Amino acid sequence: MRIALTIRMVAGLAFLTVSMMLIARSLNLGPGLAQTHLEDRARLCEAVAVSSSLFLTQGDTRSLHSYLDAVVEHNPDITAAILRKKEGTLFAQIGNVDEISDNTEAGVLNQIKIELVEQDQPWGQLEFYCPAENITLSSFWRMPMFQFMAFVFVGCFVGFYLCLRKSFQYLNPSQVIPNRVQDALDTLAGGLLILDSQEQIVLANKTIAKALNITPEQIQGQAVSQLPWMIHSDQETRHEMPWTRVLKEGASLKGVMVSIQSPSDATDSFVVSCAPIHDDQSKLRGVLVSFEDVTELEKKKTELHEMLTALHESREVIQKKNEELQILATRDPLTSCLNRRSFYEQMETLWAEAIQMETSLGCVLLDIDHFKSINDNHGHSTGDLVLKGIGSALMELVGDTGVLCRYGGEEFCILLPNQDIDETEQTAEVYRQTVERLEFSDLKVTSSFGATAISLGASNPQNLLDEADKCLYAAKRGGRNQVARWDRIPADMDFTETIAREPANELPAENVMSNESASDQEWEIPFYAVTALLSALAFRDENTAAHSRRVADLCLAAAQDLLPPSELYVLEIAALLHDIGKIGVPDAILLKPGPLTGEEWEVMSRHDRIGVEIVSSTFSDQSLLEIIENHHAFYRGEGRHENLPTGQDIPLGARILSIADAYDAMVSDRVYRKRMSQEEAFAELRKNAGTQFDPDLVEKFISEVAEKSEELATDHFLVSEEDASPLIADMERLVQAIDQNDFAELEILAAQLQETAIQCDLLEIADTACQLQNAAQVADIVEAIDLTNRLLELCQFDVTLKTEIQSV
Repeated sequence: MRIALTIRMVAGLAFLTVSMMLIARSLNLGPGLAQTHLEDRARLCEAVAVSSSLFLTQGDTRSLHSYLDAVVEHNPDITAAILRKKEGTLFAQIGNVDEISDNTEAGVLNQIKIELVEQDQPWGQLEFYCPAENITLSSFWRMPMFQFMAFVFVGCFVGFYLCLRKSFQYLNPSQVIPNRVQDALDTLAGGLLILDSQEQIVLANKTIAKALNITPEQIQGQAVSQLPWMIHSDQETRHEMPWTRVLKEGASLKGVMVSIQSPSDATDSFVVSCAPIHDDQSKLRGVLVSFEDVTELEKKKTELHEMLTALHESREVIQKKNEELQILATRDPLTSCLNRRSFYEQMETLWAEAIQMETSLGCVLLDIDHFKSINDNHGHSTGDLVLKGIGSALMELVGDTGVLCRYGGEEFCILLPNQDIDETEQTAEVYRQTVERLEFSDLKVTSSFGATAISLGASNPQNLLDEADKCLYAAKRGGRNQVARWDRIPADMDFTETIAREPANELPAENVMSNESASDQEWEIPFYAVTALLSALAFRDENTAAHSRRVADLCLAAAQDLLPPSELYVLEIAALLHDIGKIGVPDAILLKPGPLTGEEWEVMSRHDRIGVEIVSSTFSDQSLLEIIENHHAFYRGEGRHENLPTGQDIPLGARILSIADAYDAMVSDRVYRKRMSQEEAFAELRKNAGTQFDPDLVEKFISEVAEKSEELATDHFLVSEEDASPLIADMERLVQAIDQNDFAELEILAAQLQETAIQCDLLEIADTACQLQNAAQVADIVEAIDLTNRLLELCQFDVTLKTEIQSV
């Protein structure tokens, strides 16, 4: 068993001290303990002799004898005492004199004789006998010299041990660290500790001391366990500190994350690496511990984790909002039935399936009887209540077996897959009876139904709608509140008034398209192709696409009582595509934030020709092409466009589209002017009636738009549901790019979002998107996540605000 270095050094120092004292004693350089002891004996004997003389002077020999007995009995240094007279005769003897040796050894005194005097005359002699100094083991321990040396040795041992132990906490004599080495360690950017085998801190550089907010001198000598260390639970399953494991296992350890509570209650994080320190005999003597301060990195990591969590939470909200917007984009806001455009998409799909599978497809068109009177006599709120009630009842009846659409103001259309004309008629009768049983504040409401099916010869979806419309007219003409089917309509019935739900004298006859044009022409305009073109336009310029959708809604509102469903469909498509030629206009002009120059206007004006070319090459419908070609024609023949028809020669749809296009442009904001109010726009339309616009259609348009202003109103200062859809879609793609760390895609999407926001006049979103674009360029993931979260909050706020306003 090897004795510790400290113990060996302390023992050596203690023995050295004792040896020096012994040498000094042998040279008579120190105090003589034996001589002192003999002198003490002599003084004791002299004192006893004086007292004995007093007893002799008094003649009290008895008391003298008793006194001597007491002295011998109670004093271990006196074994016996003999009192002799001057003649040598024995006067008294106390103690056993026979056992006393008269040998004197080497300066050791064991017999003391003192002369007694009585009245200045010698009386006799008092002899004291002391124990002989026979050195035995038991007597050796009692020797004063030994006790003294033992005390010195033990005292020095304890004192030296405490002193050296404290000193070795600062300096290992076997491994002295020069100042130059200490200075070099202090220059290291990372913290450094050297621990001994007992986990005592032998050395600490300034970096780790600064991190702990103490000086290196204060930390040296402490047990490293006294510091408030914490191991990160996500990196270390064991609760042992890394240096403890190194001392146990003797192997290096790297990359352990630990934290420490600083005096300011802040938590500092470090990546710790430990290496064992061995001596020349390969014995483990301590541990070298290095600390890499990752506090800021951990803070960034925590912030990043929090931002990612918020990002994913916002992503779920965005996805939900996107789903809600998809529903809103396909539903009528008042009745929650499908809107016309979503209905057209599903109708095309069902028509194609019926043709391919050789099954039937029924179509029912219903109109609420005397609905205008309800609005006039009971107010629009009651009319809205009726529409909601009928829509809700029909949705419950139709369920998943068919497709329900709010087709017009008070019209609904239902598609019934796999139903022939008989089944369609029976289903329509169920609908009629259900509507008849509904009650609205003591108001009796009925409706008329037209029913047809694909099996009766319709050549395309538009013809099927026309047949249902004519059946609806027949039901109304036959007394209302009934179902009329296509195969039972008299062949000689005049369907002229199916075009106009109002009396025919409200508009000139030339404004009403002939029955022949409504029935003999065939339209083949796939709505999915229209949707694709409109999506392409929205990608280039969302503002123009939104304008086209609003113009389409205005055209439908104005022409609802002027055109049959098939021609309404064509007019709606023409309105949606009237600006499709802007796809071919350069971005520098199309997206210019200020007024255009003369040359730029010349380039912009080419979009009409480009649009006509796109429509003519995509669709074969001549009436659609005529509306788009002539919607810039002036009623009186003036204007910048030559060789266009005038007056009543301009197609009816083109005249309506011209008014709706101008109206929406006036009530919309432009970068170079503010929007007009509705009254100002109406005044401007009337001002140009007869020159640019058909005067009769202007009044019809104003009447219909004013009546349906609540339904058609759009707050141009807030993002609409249609405008919000691309914003939400862009945000969803942004989150995906963040998840994939695709900064190139993120930069592209941020630029696209900025452009969309500028078009929607959402400047704060545009500014944040610009910042996100810059963060993506330098691949700053933390900044990118923070800005994406900000964009999510802004988009949610704008869309939610708009939705709440519309619901009110």
